[in-house]
Amino acid sequence: MPLASHLPSRRWPWVAVGALLIGNMFLHKPISNVCDALYARIGRTPYERLMLLAIATGSIVGALALVRGGWPRLRRRRALSCLLALALATVLVQRWMLVSNVELIHLPQFGLFAALLLAAGLGPVAAWVGATAAGVIDETYQYLVIYAHVPGVYFDYNDVVLNAIGAAWIVVLVAAAGVGGAVADRGRWQRWLLAALLVGIGVALWLAPPHIVAVDGFPYWRPALSRAATGLDYHVMPASEGLATLGLLWVLVRIATRASGEAAARPSAPVALMVALCLGGCAPSPRPATAPPALPAPGAWPGAARSNGVPRPEDQPFIITFWCGPPLAEFSDQRAADIAAAGFTVVGAPCEGAITPALNRRALDVAARHGLRMWISERRVAEAVDDAPNPQPQLAAAVADYRDHPALDGYFLFDEPTAAQFDDLAKQVAALRAADPGHLPYINLPPDFSPPDALGSASYGKYLAQYVATVQPPLLSFDYYPFKTDRDRATFFDNLGLVRATARAHDLPFLLIVQAMPHGPYRDPTAAEIAWQVNHALAFGARGISYFAYWTPVHVPGADRWRFRHGLVEGGQPTEHLGQVAQINRDARSWADQLQGFTSIAVADSSGHFGTPLPIAPIAAIDGGPATAGFFVRDGMLAVLLVNQDYRNPQRVVLRLRPGAPLPQRFDPVARRWQPLAEPGIVLPPGGARLLRWT
Repeated sequence: MPLASHLPSRRWPWVAVGALLIGNMFLHKPISNVCDALYARIGRTPYERLMLLAIATGSIVGALALVRGGWPRLRRRRALSCLLALALATVLVQRWMLVSNVELIHLPQFGLFAALLLAAGLGPVAAWVGATAAGVIDETYQYLVIYAHVPGVYFDYNDVVLNAIGAAWIVVLVAAAGVGGAVADRGRWQRWLLAALLVGIGVALWLAPPHIVAVDGFPYWRPALSRAATGLDYHVMPASEGLATLGLLWVLVRIATRASGEAAARPSAPVALMVALCLGGCAPSPRPATAPPALPAPGAWPGAARSNGVPRPEDQPFIITFWCGPPLAEFSDQRAADIAAAGFTVVGAPCEGAITPALNRRALDVAARHGLRMWISERRVAEAVDDAPNPQPQLAAAVADYRDHPALDGYFLFDEPTAAQFDDLAKQVAALRAADPGHLPYINLPPDFSPPDALGSASYGKYLAQYVATVQPPLLSFDYYPFKTDRDRATFFDNLGLVRATARAHDLPFLLIVQAMPHGPYRDPTAAEIAWQVNHALAFGARGISYFAYWTPVHVPGADRWRFRHGLVEGGQPTEHLGQVAQINRDARSWADQLQGFTSIAVADSSGHFGTPLPIAPIAAIDGGPATAGFFVRDGMLAVLLVNQDYRNPQRVVLRLRPGAPLPQRFDPVARRWQPLAEPGIVLPPGGARLLRWT
C-alpha cells in the first residue's frame, strides 16, 4: 500500500514533523531525567540490557509494519547490499560511539522523521536530508541552550550521525521495498548541497582532523576511545569524521533509491538549513572533543555559588595524610615535627595500640603544636549509633570531648563497607554531622577490582552511586594498589575516572589512598611509582592523597597473611620511603596550591585510551609520551597538569598547539614561581609531572 495514498491531504505529516521537532527540543531533558532515575534504580548492566532490547525490538517491529508487502523487492542485490551496509554501520555505532544504549533511540526517532517526510510527498533523498537536518537542529538546540552551562560542552556529531542512520534505514527500506509511492528526487539542489558538504569536509579536515591513534599491530590505526561513566568505551567524532560520514550515508541512500519514483521533488526548507548548520557546525563541536572547551565566566561552573555555605570541592584545603598513624602512646612532639616536615597536613588514625579519650586529647594537643590536624578513632561514636534507636544524645556526649579542639579534622568511621552496610553508615554519618557538623565523618571505599560479593553490588559504578545516594558523605575516599609483584593492575585509570565522575556529579571532593609499601601480592614501590600514583590523582582532580601506610602495622588482624613491611616508618624508625614521600609531598602541595580554586574540566590521554580525546583548548595534541593531561579552569585561566605515564623512564613530550595559541607558563615547584616556557618540548621525570598555565 502506498504510504499516504489513502489520505485526503498531505498537510498532516508536515504538522506532525513540526510537532516532533519541537517535542524533541523541549522534552529532551525531562525524558533524560526519567532515564537517569531508572539507571540509578536498577543499575548499569540491567539498564543497558533493557535499553538495547527495548529499542531494538521496537525499531524492528516498526520497520516490519512499514514495509509489509514489499519483502520480495528487498531481496534484490542492490537493496540487500545497502541494507547490509546500514546494518554494519549500526553495529559499529552501537559498539564504538555510544556512552549508553539509550542513545540508540536516535534511530527510530529520526526514522520517524523520514517516514513523515515521505508521507508528506518528498522524494527519498529529500526526506533523508530533511530528517538529518532536523537532527542537526535538535543537536544545535542542545548545544546552545540545554547544555550551554555545562563545562566542555561541544556539538555532538555522534548524535547527528545516529540521526542520519535512523533516517537512512526508513528511506532505504521504503524505497527498496517499493511501498512508499514517493516521488523522484531531481533538480540541481542535490548537486549544490553535495558541493557544499564536500567543501565543509575539506575545511573540517583542516580545523578538526580525525581522532585516530597509532597502535602496534594491524590495522595500525584505530579510533581514539574514551571510557564513559557507564563503563562503555566510545569514540567522539570531530567535524571532519561527522561530515564525511554524512557524505557516505548520502551516497548509500542515493544508490538504494536511484530507481524509485517518477516525478520531481522541490527542495525543502530543511535542505537549506542543513547546509548552513553543517558548515556552521565545523567550528564548535554536546560531549568535549574537537572544539576547545569554552572558558566560562567566573561562577559559571556547577557548584560555584552554593547556598549552603559549604565550600566548593576545589576551594577546600588539599589533604595529605596517611593510613595507620603512629600509635597514640608514641605520638610525640618529635614524631609530629617529622610528620609536618614531610609535608603532611592531617595525621591519620592509628591502626594499633591503645585508643582512649585521654590519649586522643593528648594527641590532638601534640598535633596542634605543629600545625597539624587529626582524624581520630573513637569507639563511643560507633557504639552510640549501633546501640541506640536515638543516637543523638549519646553521640553528642562522645564528641563533646573533641569537637572544639583546633586540631580535630574528623572521625574515622569505616573501611571498605559493602552495600549492605550503607544504611547503617548513613545513620552514623547523619547522627555525627548533627552532633558535630564542622568535622569530617571519614569512610574509605574499596577499589573497582573488588569482587561483587565484597562490594555487595553488581558493578562498581552502581556501588558508588548507591553509596553517595544513601550515605551522603562529604568526601569520597578510595584505595587502589596498582603494583603487584608480577604485573600492574589494568584498571587504575578506569577507577579514577569513575570516582572522578561520581564526585563531579555530586559536587564532592575525592581522595586516593596510594600504595607506598609492600604487602601481600603487592611489590615494594619505587619513588617514581609512588609519585606516578599521586600525580595522576592530582591530574584527575583529587583534593586529597593518603599513603598506605605510615606506621608499618604489626599487631593487626591478618598481619601474618598480608606480611606488612617497609612502610614509611618501621619499628619506630623512618625508612627511605619517608624521604621519598617528603619530596613527592613538596611537589604535590605546590601543584595543589596553584590549582586551589580551579575546576577540573577534563582529563586526556595523549594516546587516546581514556578520558576526553584531544584537542582540548589550546592543545591540539601531545606528541611523545604517553602522558596524561588534567585540565583546570578559573577566572579565564587554564591550567594543565602533565603526568608521565612511564614510571621507569623520563619522557620528552611536545605540545602541538592550535594555530595562534601562545606557549604557556611553567611552574617551578622549587622556586615556587611561574616562568615562561621557552619551547613546546617538556621533559617529564619517571612518573613525574609539570604544571602549565595560560592566562
